Amino acid sequence: MNRQLLDPFEPEYPEAIEACLDDEYAVKCAFSHNGSLLATARSDGQCFIWDMDTLNVMRRLQHGEAALTGLGWSRSGRYVLTYDGVGVCILWDLEDCSVRARVAFESAILCARVHPRNSKQFIVCPSREAPCLVTASANADEPPSVSPICISAEGIDQKTKAAASTCCCFAKKGIYVFFGTSKGQVHAVHVSTQKVVCSVKLSSSAVNTISRNPRGTDIVTNSSDRILRVCQVVLPAEEGGSDVRKGPMPAKLEPSMSVTTKIQDIVNRVHWIQAVFSSSGDYIVSGIEHKAEHNIYIWDKFGGSLVKMLTGPNELLEDFAVHPLRPIYASISTFGIIYLWTRVPQQNWNAFAPGFRELEENIDFVEPED
Repeated sequence: MNRQLLDPFEPEYPEAIEACLDDEYAVKCAFSHNGSLLATARSDGQCFIWDMDTLNVMRRLQHGEAALTGLGWSRSGRYVLTYDGVGVCILWDLEDCSVRARVAFESAILCARVHPRNSKQFIVCPSREAPCLVTASANADEPPSVSPICISAEGIDQKTKAAASTCCCFAKKGIYVFFGTSKGQVHAVHVSTQKVVCSVKLSSSAVNTISRNPRGTDIVTNSSDRILRVCQVVLPAEEGGSDVRKGPMPAKLEPSMSVTTKIQDIVNRVHWIQAVFSSSGDYIVSGIEHKAEHNIYIWDKFGGSLVKMLTGPNELLEDFAVHPLRPIYASISTFGIIYLWTRVPQQNWNAFAPGFRELEENIDFVEPED
């Protein structure tokens, strides 16, 4: 893909479905950092790596017998992280399809993310344990090191035995990691010191998903109260005292997170599967959880107004992913079909010589006699 040939004024969201990939067991999907590869987690315990240029499967990874519940990419695109519902998390090396690190927990894994700058380090959030920072060893045969992170004094509910952290997301440089809890809070934790830098109380409902924008200045959360919240993040860097937004941080400015926009469907009151940012971070992309609708909503980050709704077939929307560079979305239906949404470029043929006529369909041309 030559980015210099792309239209700089092209909108950031697609219009219609351009292609379909048949994968009857796919339940989750994620684009690589440059968007050239698409990984799909399957219910039969396998992970497929699709090439976005040829739309063919280039790698097949056998995680296990249990159904996969999610996956993640490293920044380089060489490593893929897969995890299932029985507590097994594997870091794969796509160069030779080998297992780089494998760690097992006693409960199902809710979320796991790879460090954006260190491909051999990742965060895991089990459902009945404290979140852990896993670091792969230099030798692939040696077990990785697992370091639990205590984000609060009430890390595990003594009645339900459920962990407080339900989702996680790294900051742009990986210095901090954001944790969403079942109490409706979001904590920013320093990775090295494992101390909570700042927190914000969103609601009393659990935070289901959390994601950050490409610039690292905002995060968006999806809570059980059916409200999407955009939070502005101000965090000091580990060195130099600079802000995440690439500027010097005043001495009196402290780390903080504040809610700037709330988004919800007041009429239908639908449940959201997840919410992520667009490639530029100016839009919020969300999908609804409905048994007979395959709709993707695109919202304005600043005003919270609905910009566009992509309507697909009458199938349940399982998961979707946003291309990091281009207006391309990938969505998975309940039948395992992967739909690729994109924008069809409009070609202006009227810019040719005078008298040129554009044809909508082929016609038989009869050459006149001289």
